[in-house]
Amino acid sequence: MKREVPLHPNDTFRQVPDHFTYFVRERDGHIIRLPKLKPHDLIPIPDRPDAFCIRPRTRRHPLVVYHLAVSQRQGRVCVTIVGADGAPKNRLAAEIIALALHGPKPLPSQRVGYRDGNQTNLSPSNLLWTTDAAPLRLTHKPRRKRAAEAPDTKRKKDAAARHRKIMDLHAEGLTDVEITKSANVALSTVYRVLAGNRVRLRRSRPIGPTLDLSKVFKLCRAGAPIAYIAAELSVDRSAIGRFIKSARQRGDLPPKRWQVDQT
Repeated sequence: MKREVPLHPNDTFRQVPDHFTYFVRERDGHIIRLPKLKPHDLIPIPDRPDAFCIRPRTRRHPLVVYHLAVSQRQGRVCVTIVGADGAPKNRLAAEIIALALHGPKPLPSQRVGYRDGNQTNLSPSNLLWTTDAAPLRLTHKPRRKRAAEAPDTKRKKDAAARHRKIMDLHAEGLTDVEITKSANVALSTVYRVLAGNRVRLRRSRPIGPTLDLSKVFKLCRAGAPIAYIAAELSVDRSAIGRFIKSARQRGDLPPKRWQVDQT
């Protein structure tokens, strides 16, 4: 994590070899980066040419300091260092601290070791160059793929059955409110299921074998309105209207009063 923070003027730092903008604090091995480093930002210490102090930060002369965040990887603490080519590289934090505070490796075969055996203890007094340390390799572990979740077939089947029931009730001529009560679903669900299917599914109720035409003639001759006849016989109003119209055209029923007055 990068953040701009002030530093204590008495803290002493050493520069990381081959990375002139990275410094390690001597008292605890904390790694910082000065991305906008200038010559006057470092205060040399007498009789110690390899150690520096960081000048105090002021409002007129601000100082940008990045505290490098560390992360554990395979039980070891790592830190991301930006190389000279600008590419970030993952390095062992203990190795960076040892290079800055204890100098380069005396022998190429030596590796950084821990006096107490704790690989997360990055105290400078706990680190040393040794040939007895185990190889500190950072091998990449492939991420385990998450097992694909099994589809909830039962819920899908229930939804399909519910949709079929809604469409069947709609085809029988029930209104949307009646469907919600019969199927025990929300009104928005009925709207969503029937969207685009209302004209195709809607069928008028049969009036041939189930309707007593003599009752229609009787009620019509008595002057009953079409809405009353439809409600009395539990038939669709438009179907009764079409039947009465065709019957009047054939002469089975007398014309309306206003048609008689015009004649």
